[in-house]
Amino acid sequence: MYKAYGWRGRPEELLALAVGPDLTYVHVQRCHGTSCNNGSFAEVPRGKPNGKRCYTCRETGAGECNRRQLQSMRCTGAMDQCVKVQSTDKNNPRTLLCGCGTPNLCHPWQPLARLLLPSGHKIYCCSESLCNRAAPRWDPLPTLLLPLTLLLLLGAVWN
Repeated sequence: MYKAYGWRGRPEELLALAVGPDLTYVHVQRCHGTSCNNGSFAEVPRGKPNGKRCYTCRETGAGECNRRQLQSMRCTGAMDQCVKVQSTDKNNPRTLLCGCGTPNLCHPWQPLARLLLPSGHKIYCCSESLCNRAAPRWDPLPTLLLPLTLLLLLGAVWN
C-alpha cells in the first residue's frame, strides 16, 4: 500500500493488470486536508466477465510467452484492454507478459503504471479480443533461401 498527500490528478483512479490468476492493481484515492489518508483501502474485486478475452503469459525464461504456448483468459470488470509488455532490447525484443488491463494503464503519460510494470519496457494495448499475441521471432533463413532457390530454378531452366 502506498499512501501520499497530493492535489493533482483525478480524485480516484484504478490501474489494474491481470495475468492469469494474478491480479495487480494501484487504486488511488486523492484527498485534501491533514490526516485525510489515515483509513485503509478496500480490496478491489476482479469483477464479472466483460466479454473480452486476451492472451496471458509471464515469461520466466522457460518460453511461457512463446506463441505456441500462449493461453487465453477471460477479462473481468474494468480490465477491457489486452496488454502486452515487451523488452526494449533491439537485439533481442521479447514479450515479457500478456494479460488484461484497465484502459488508463495504457496511457503513455501514466506515471502510476511504473508501480505495476517493470521500468524500461514497452507497453502495448489493444481493444479487440485476443489481439495481444506475442510477436513471432523473425527468422532470416526463409528470407535468404527464397532468392537462392529462385536462382537455382532459373539456372536449371536455362541449362
